[in-house]
Amino acid sequence: MEEMIVEFIRLEIFEHELKKSRELQRFIFESLSEKSKLTMEDAIELGNKVTEGMREELRERGLL
Repeated sequence: MEEMIVEFIRLEIFEHELKKSRELQRFIFESLSEKSKLTMEDAIELGNKVTEGMREELRERGLL
């Protein structure tokens, strides 16, 4: 359980830093999209699904 909490905190910190840093956002997006055949719309939809899935998992574990 402690490992999950540490990982959750780590992800929250990364998400916070990512929101603050447009340069980091651009770098990650370009790195992912360079070799991808996904359209921008596909990538956004996939990201939204992943985010919602992570939220649901954290809710089930009682962390949110």
